[in-house]
Amino acid sequence: MIAVPVWVLAIAVLGLALIAVLIAAVLRRRKQTGIEEALTEISLDSIRDVVIADGMDGEIHLEVLVLTAQGLLVLDIKDVRGSVFVGERLNDWKVIDGIQRYSFPNPLNALAERVAAVRHNAVDMPCEGIVLFGPNAAISGTPPPGVCLPDDLVERFPKPGERERRQLSEAYAPHWSRLRSLCRRP
Repeated sequence: MIAVPVWVLAIAVLGLALIAVLIAAVLRRRKQTGIEEALTEISLDSIRDVVIADGMDGEIHLEVLVLTAQGLLVLDIKDVRGSVFVGERLNDWKVIDGIQRYSFPNPLNALAERVAAVRHNAVDMPCEGIVLFGPNAAISGTPPPGVCLPDDLVERFPKPGERERRQLSEAYAPHWSRLRSLCRRP
């Protein structure tokens, strides 16, 4: 029998552990829902990159407006990579990706203004807003209300079955059509 030094066994075990961690990371990344997949999963219909009256003699830009089974959803998409530090009352949100660090203004107030504009134009439909981070973001701590990742969005706004989907589409059709007619390209 050949005696193997302990340090060789330790290196082999560490190597196997590293390979297992890498495989787990790849599998976890594959399971994450991307932004486009999440939007496809939750939407009955959607409008992108439009301007709508804000109800105060002005206009406001909507990045994505989605018709879901629960009503209207105004999305502010932040497709960033790294750890994201967010807070309802923070003025700036921070992103840290390795040595790269940057911040951007808290989008929740602007999102609330977009939701108010949509509600003004679609009074007969429920409406809410979400800041949606991409799958490469890791939100530090518990995200504030109105902030989520694609997997959370799909869980929160499940697409109904085909029969219910047709019923909802018919029920929402006149309101959605009217709202679409009020939107224009910037």
